[in-house]
Amino acid sequence: MKDYVRVEVCVSSGDFTLIKKKNGKEKYESFDYFGRPLNLHGYYEKVVTPDMVDKTIEQYKQDYYNSFDEYLSQYENKYTIKERTLNFSVDTDKASEKSVKWCIENLTVQQMLDMGMTMLKVE
Repeated sequence: MKDYVRVEVCVSSGDFTLIKKKNGKEKYESFDYFGRPLNLHGYYEKVVTPDMVDKTIEQYKQDYYNSFDEYLSQYENKYTIKERTLNFSVDTDKASEKSVKWCIENLTVQQMLDMGMTMLKVE
């Protein structure tokens, strides 16, 4: 029997520091969950086996950093990018610890069959 984990990753906040190319003056900017750049909105979600959780989280974080670099590229003409940081909100839900309703809403029929009925928690 297999178990599955739903992984959800989104950007909760971040910041970056720019150095003006002409005079070397530093400019620090930060943003929160609501003030995120448009290409960092939304979230990544996937149902995976427990051994794939860490790899999936790292992949999604890297995808967000790629989008962030694309966003920061608009500043490259006037500034040098010194630092960039993203903070993430990561949520994982293990199917075997959830109710049947949760499994029906989040798993495919094949995944539920792979789990076997004895692993489903009934409320």
